[in-house]
Amino acid sequence: MKIELATIEDVPALLDLQRKVFGPLCEELDWKDAPVLTESLEHAYADFSQSTTLKVQDEDGRIIGSVHGIVTDGSLYIGRLMVLPDYQQQGIGKLLFREIQSRLPHNRAWLCTCQQVRHPYEFYLREGFKLYKSEEVGPGLTWAYLEKSIQAPRFTFNTVGLFTNNNKATVEFYTKTFGFTTSWDGVQPNVEMFLGNNRIILFPRSAFEQMVSKRFQYPEGFNGTMELSFNVPTFADVDKEYQNTLNCGAKSVLPPTTEPWGQRTCYVADPDGNLIEIGSFVE
Repeated sequence: MKIELATIEDVPALLDLQRKVFGPLCEELDWKDAPVLTESLEHAYADFSQSTTLKVQDEDGRIIGSVHGIVTDGSLYIGRLMVLPDYQQQGIGKLLFREIQSRLPHNRAWLCTCQQVRHPYEFYLREGFKLYKSEEVGPGLTWAYLEKSIQAPRFTFNTVGLFTNNNKATVEFYTKTFGFTTSWDGVQPNVEMFLGNNRIILFPRSAFEQMVSKRFQYPEGFNGTMELSFNVPTFADVDKEYQNTLNCGAKSVLPPTTEPWGQRTCYVADPDGNLIEIGSFVE
């Protein structure tokens, strides 16, 4: 699944998607004059020009999901998060919701939703948003305003350290299997490998014990105390990358399996027995 920027040519399709997604909900609530139903094409064009809109398309190029956002004075408004009913419960909405926040720098995000439609309302709460205002918009209808402030963290976390039996074998495995890059000279004990903004550092077990003047015990076979987790776009990619890891020397722990919570996942082990998960929520 690929998330792309929508273009002005997509506006009619986005308006059609909006009516298909929100129409049944508004009908259940007897909310016939809801703005999402009464919006005109002219207004949709004007609204589009003022915001950033993301889209997801199916294999035929049909837009099946979308969200838009606009930042004003550091405050990001998120609106029109929508996924066609046949494609819901596959993680598409969650990915769109997080992607719009990732793409648009902000220090506060806010949105509004109907509190009587429980699934999206509870989803926003799980995503860390909190209710700060509500108002009645009709008999039995409450418009809820939710927000999430972004505070600078005390720490950043983008690195995992592995203590190895053989730096060379571990470097070869992660660069060949996952595409990590490194400038390691093959001699120094400390190794840095990069994949995007993420980093793995390697250090020989014997050298670390010498550095701290302590002896450690290490699991034999598979190390069940931790895992490295990699996400891939779709279920099919899980299967493909699982086979790729085996071809690169990984040991199988769990073949690709679709779990009850909607994730397809698999587990393998690296040369030192560290567990690696490869998963996706998008079928």
